[in-house]
Amino acid sequence: MTTITLGVPSGIGDISWVYSKLHCAPQEFDFEITVSDGWPHRSAEFCRLLPRVVKAEYQDFDYKDILVAQKFNPITTFDDIVKYGLGRTMLSCNFHLESGKRLEKFLPDLDTDFHYPLKTTEEDALAAKELIIASASAAPGDVLIGISAASYRGSEAWDTWRAPKWNRFLDLLQEIANKRFRFVLLGGFWDDLTFALSKRPDAVEFVGKTTIAQAYEMQKLLDGYIGFSSGLGVLATLLSRPTVMLWPKHQVALSTSWAPPDMLKDKSYVALQWDEPFEVVQQVEGWLKNHVLGGSS
Repeated sequence: MTTITLGVPSGIGDISWVYSKLHCAPQEFDFEITVSDGWPHRSAEFCRLLPRVVKAEYQDFDYKDILVAQKFNPITTFDDIVKYGLGRTMLSCNFHLESGKRLEKFLPDLDTDFHYPLKTTEEDALAAKELIIASASAAPGDVLIGISAASYRGSEAWDTWRAPKWNRFLDLLQEIANKRFRFVLLGGFWDDLTFALSKRPDAVEFVGKTTIAQAYEMQKLLDGYIGFSSGLGVLATLLSRPTVMLWPKHQVALSTSWAPPDMLKDKSYVALQWDEPFEVVQQVEGWLKNHVLGGSS
């Protein structure tokens, strides 16, 4: 077995897009991942769940270092990575995707697996199931919708909804569903805006209470996911769960260039902008009716 060492950005989504290609590499290769050192330090945990990754750790470089390395040592195929030698290859497909190019055309000598599995355990699955069942708020017949509003910090940076608009949006969703929804709040310990929604009587809150493996297993139990453009939404698409992600206007091209083609075709994945809550609800109503409330899910 030949181990290839790669340097990647710190976002779970960023890493997942690259790994969608690496998962399809010839079987004689496995991978050691070095992750750019950046808060909140959850990406190495995710990397250790990737089937062909043998080691993952943080190192002292950032996204700019990756861009510089790619400029002076352009990587266009997996064969380029193999020829690069025994050193670390800096690799990111963000610029490629942000320009509107499809993920399939990144490292085009490899296939693309949009639904690769993670190395979770039976214990992870049991813990996720017990968390859902143990919630006093959940009841038989509830339709479980994962929600991530992310953090106030992220909301300021990306000009997204604050708690009042999120609450209005969730109220409007309940009108469509005749109050059948139970909103499962997901996120890391830093996602204080998501936690702010926990005062709702129709919410079940797990912010900062799960590992990434448990969050992945919990996604399997949900009927759908709606949230901030983050790794949680990418995890949902790995599992082919009905997914809506809200994106800032400057990332319109990125919002679909990475997405599974099967989910784009059947519209089980929907990418939207941060419009007013009632406008977004109008755009997700078909998704809800076709994939969550009585359709393909």
